[in-house]
Amino acid sequence: MKTCKKFFSLALVLLLCLAMAVPALAAEGDKTLTMKNPTPGHTYKVYQIFTGDVYDSKTAGENEKTIFGLANVKYGGNYGTKGETVSEDDLEDITSKGAEAFAKELVGTNEQPGSLTGDALLTWTTPKEGATSHTAEVTPGYYLIVDEGYNGEAPAGDTNSAYMVEIVGDVEITPKTTVPTIDKKVENDEANTGFGTTADHDIGEPFQFKLTANVPVEYLAKYDTYKLVFHDTMSAGITFEDIASVTVSGVEGALAANQYTAVDVVGETGETTLTVTIEDLFQIIGKPALPDEGSVEVVVTYNVHLNENAKVTDGDGTIEFEKNKAYLEYSNDPNSDGTGKTTEKETEVYSFQLDITKYANEADPNNPNANLLAGAGFTLCDSTGKEISLYYKEVNGAKSYYVWNGNPDKKPGDLLPVEAGEGNKKNEIITGDDGHLEINGLDVGTYILKETTTPTGYNKIDDIKIVITAEYQKGTDGSTTLKLDHTKQIGEQEPVKSEKGGTQIKVINKSGTLLPSTGGMGTTLLYVVGGLLVVGAAVILVVRKSVRRKS
Repeated sequence: MKTCKKFFSLALVLLLCLAMAVPALAAEGDKTLTMKNPTPGHTYKVYQIFTGDVYDSKTAGENEKTIFGLANVKYGGNYGTKGETVSEDDLEDITSKGAEAFAKELVGTNEQPGSLTGDALLTWTTPKEGATSHTAEVTPGYYLIVDEGYNGEAPAGDTNSAYMVEIVGDVEITPKTTVPTIDKKVENDEANTGFGTTADHDIGEPFQFKLTANVPVEYLAKYDTYKLVFHDTMSAGITFEDIASVTVSGVEGALAANQYTAVDVVGETGETTLTVTIEDLFQIIGKPALPDEGSVEVVVTYNVHLNENAKVTDGDGTIEFEKNKAYLEYSNDPNSDGTGKTTEKETEVYSFQLDITKYANEADPNNPNANLLAGAGFTLCDSTGKEISLYYKEVNGAKSYYVWNGNPDKKPGDLLPVEAGEGNKKNEIITGDDGHLEINGLDVGTYILKETTTPTGYNKIDDIKIVITAEYQKGTDGSTTLKLDHTKQIGEQEPVKSEKGGTQIKVINKSGTLLPSTGGMGTTLLYVVGGLLVVGAAVILVVRKSVRRKS
């Protein structure tokens, strides 16, 4: 009886401390174990510790060993000798260790392997996008559910990563978020969407990234000092400018520069690694100031811009973008300086290319290299008609054109302004023998393409209105599909979709004499001359009739 009470106490403590499960007694046979709202990206392993019969006090024998709702308790498939009845000595030993020590012994550490045996009964892997639940049918017993964290990297020393669950009926559990998490967002003010996982920007346009760490208070309370390190990697097309702010919930205003360290390093491939370290969170917030529940939020906001190396989605609709990723390193053992890390979070930044091809009279659909027209000059304007400053750099002996919508002091030295000279005007770009021009680094929006130099013998075209829109659709596997739409409108014509779904423009100049347009001076002159001819003819007719009468 004494042994039964000890086992009952152990089971109750384990149940209250390490699990959030509400069992419902059911009939004999397998029971349903359901984990609701598992942490995205985490892997959970289910180990069978004890098995037994669902205890019924009306039919149980006087000396029958019981563990809470179980009778005839035996070792499970992952602890002790499977199927062997639990001895009184084992019960005494487990009880004397206490709930937390027993859980640690089962899980083990990197230095001391745990006492679990064999492969896990079940392995549940949650996708990064999250899953509503995991479920399985299991026999009645006691089970240890181990949260192995992201990518199977167990947060060593984190005893709350194990859940001891009694199953005597159908059970639902909801794991606690006991480790820090990180979220990463990019600013996209142009589309009035604030911060999200995707954005589009001009080259040079300043914008921000935001890293948000949440550290559960229950987790923090175990530590005397607590370290957080943000690791962020920007691809080569993104230039880091500076830290905008570092804030901690419960602390008014942004942190002072001496309360954290920020180091940015540009690698050989052009990627920038930003590391922001808070050596001890308690030096900022103070342990007594911790709230009773919830989490402490730490937010790092920093300024960047796209540079001339930014990948652009080209005129053919080939989708390319700048990727930015970050993870959080955090203290994960209150007894040492060990650290764990979260999975990486990613954002995508898009920019677009305007692809212009100039043709004489018409484009030949069977020969794209026919009828190409050189010597046509263009300027690009915003939706109000204001000229956009254009820049260029030499790429393989040819000029590659870019916009730069940002601080001129931050403009790379190899981007040269398109100045007047050599037959062109300021911000005017001129087609070569291939009739082709590309302008890189455009945001979504409305633009006006003006023909500012018309080749001799050809008629000047009307301004072209160009609209670039993009819709980003996230797939279940985390990938992004870009639905890119481009329309153009010449004069009063209906919008015409780009043939390849990109930002490709075919511009055609007609040769020959251009008749004056309606309302022009030439039309007025024709009307005047025509009118004079009519009046003159009438006068001649009247004079002739008068002469005939006199005769």
